[in-house]
Amino acid sequence: MSINKNIVVFIRSHNDFDHILPILDYLINVKLLNVTIYGVTSQGYEKCEKHILYVTEVLKTDIIPFEQIHYNYFSRYILILADLMYKKPKCKLHLLNLFFAFLLSNFRRLIQEIVSIHVRKFIINLPKNTILLADFSTENHFPYKYFIKYSNKFNIPIVAYLHGYYIFDNLNPIKSKKQRAPSKVSYFINKYLFGKCARYYDGYLVGTYQKDKYFKSNLYGTFTKHSRVIEIGVPRFTREWISKFSVGYGLSSYKKRHKKSIKVALFVSNIKFGVNTELVNKIVNKLVAVNGVDLKIVPHTRGIGHESDFNASLVAKKSSSEIIEWADIGIVYGTSMIFEMLVRRVTVVIPKFIDSNTTIFEGKNICIESNSVEDLVEFICDIKSVENKINNIDVDNFINEYVYANCKTYEDLMDKFYYNIINFKK
Repeated sequence: MSINKNIVVFIRSHNDFDHILPILDYLINVKLLNVTIYGVTSQGYEKCEKHILYVTEVLKTDIIPFEQIHYNYFSRYILILADLMYKKPKCKLHLLNLFFAFLLSNFRRLIQEIVSIHVRKFIINLPKNTILLADFSTENHFPYKYFIKYSNKFNIPIVAYLHGYYIFDNLNPIKSKKQRAPSKVSYFINKYLFGKCARYYDGYLVGTYQKDKYFKSNLYGTFTKHSRVIEIGVPRFTREWISKFSVGYGLSSYKKRHKKSIKVALFVSNIKFGVNTELVNKIVNKLVAVNGVDLKIVPHTRGIGHESDFNASLVAKKSSSEIIEWADIGIVYGTSMIFEMLVRRVTVVIPKFIDSNTTIFEGKNICIESNSVEDLVEFICDIKSVENKINNIDVDNFINEYVYANCKTYEDLMDKFYYNIINFKK
């Protein structure tokens, strides 16, 4: 087994930073590999202060801003201009709307094609023993689509790591109100009119049960390269990593509960998953009116929930892990943060009535499943009986199956990522 590999990692936002950090920690501090980390600024990785601090203080390396190092001033300027034009207000007339969308999209596409010469130069100058790592669901994003294009052209493996975990049992969590065009027509429009080519990573290193769920869901469109998907596990939610990063980096472990009030954290998820926001608002209003309940609302990390619906004083300013540390109960839908709550013994309530989706957490005796607002409030007000309904042995078995992929140890799990990265061949 050769370990003479040059690993290059791209990070763009909070979700992928969360998932790649334990892998970076293992590659750099345990396996002592040479890893170069690039930050792609368009998605705001710079806001992940705690993660960046871990990279600089614990991993003893830097995050290199890709655009600043590899683009010239002119390229950076025209990219900003193209993005601003792309976000211009749209016309109310449908046909004009489509026409403007076509023009602006292709203008942006032309600019990106021009700037991609810098990506080409970057790929050409990489050592031949290089392996590139980027998070999945970025295939049509700039500059990732060009990372894929030129790495394929110059025979450099490019592998996708976890961006998140698909928790749904159903394959269509996104309910579209409009009738979609037939798939062949849609494919033609996207490819030839809007330049959305179906390029894919050479491999996908993901969590358990994702090949037949996420990669066959309507979130991943026409993807058919299922042989490229390698299911390993989810290091970000392991007990060891939570203890090392979430707990060990400023939080206490498995605290004693304060009895003065019931501390409730409501995690707002992506509204695209068919969420009935009126019912979520009703939950908030009911809980605010209950004496002895201290409610905090945790916004989505990318601001794609419905946070603006709530009183600003209720919205938490701290990180998800800090709120989980604080909470007695988590009300959660549509997010994999349930894993961390289960590991840290926070009681999870799933409001099944706010959408039509089903998740992997239901029917396993590990969470409270609520069927109405009244039912949910009653559970919370009687926390003692709620806690007695959860079987910790079932919780541990669930975590071992889904997070550790039934690996015996954390090291075994991380060795699988290490092995699949350094031995990856196109």
